[in-house]
Amino acid sequence: MIEETPALEDPAFALADAIRSAVLAVPGVLALSPGVGFVEATYGRNRAIYGVGLQREPGCIGVNVHVVVAEEPIPHLAQHLRRAVYARVQTECGLPAEPINLWIDDMHLGVYAPSPPERP
Repeated sequence: MIEETPALEDPAFALADAIRSAVLAVPGVLALSPGVGFVEATYGRNRAIYGVGLQREPGCIGVNVHVVVAEEPIPHLAQHLRRAVYARVQTECGLPAEPINLWIDDMHLGVYAPSPPERP
């Protein structure tokens, strides 16, 4: 009897999944968006991560991220998103994330992101 072994994870899909986790952990981000007017996604075996697109560039990884956000100052939120994406790409594959293109596809007005817990 031949035992099935799990297929190796596609590196691009694994990176997109790690980026998704990092983006969703940023305060003010409510969800990823598949894009407006076109679909941005990274595809794996029978799955897709909508809202995260990757491009292999010479010596770096280009990243596109589409988000739905709470009512937050955009420059502050963009700075946190860029840092989170850059750090995750650097950690996962040792390459810089350049460029990082952010699209805010929707903003939920009157919805505020929860404040981070106070440290004792």
